[in-house]
Amino acid sequence: MRVRRPHHCRLNGILALLAVWLMAGVPAIGADDFDAVVAPVIARRCLGCHNPTDKKAGLDLSSAKTAIAGGESGTVLVPGKANESLLWEKVSQDEMPPKKPLAEIEKQVLKRWIEAGANWGADPIDPFKYTSDTRGGYDWWSLKPLKRPGTPHTSADTWARNGIDHFVLAALEAKGLKPSPAADRRTLIRRLTFDLLGL
Repeated sequence: MRVRRPHHCRLNGILALLAVWLMAGVPAIGADDFDAVVAPVIARRCLGCHNPTDKKAGLDLSSAKTAIAGGESGTVLVPGKANESLLWEKVSQDEMPPKKPLAEIEKQVLKRWIEAGANWGADPIDPFKYTSDTRGGYDWWSLKPLKRPGTPHTSADTWARNGIDHFVLAALEAKGLKPSPAADRRTLIRRLTFDLLGL
């Protein structure tokens, strides 16, 4: 069974970030804005078909040079002029991406980026930096470096014998519960017997 909730939660967070960014009224889109807002949209929604190894319609959107060069249909990106850009035309009419058109907020990001001059940031765009519907990127939870969490503070620190006990105790206290008293020797032998021999 495939659990997709973390990806959807992440995607909703990204869309919320885009919404805040658009409402902020950024006058020009610099390299930092491109890497944080524009590149994720291009990487997730465009590079699956328009990349250096799979140039659908001869178009590669992974770098500034190849994006400006265009594809079989000619120039697709006219910096400063969204309405003259074939890229915007295809996106705004829901022709691209063909199977799942961009959300309105993603469209507006691309439009504002083109109108602001199509400024580029990291070049080329690293498609593996961002998680998409078809693959996990460096930002996918299981690909992030492991970090040792801090030990939670609890009121009965004397009960915990190791680091894991602190987490167990913190979860109990969060629910208003207390640890059970330590089992005596007879109870432990009984439990061990059940564990080894069964009922």
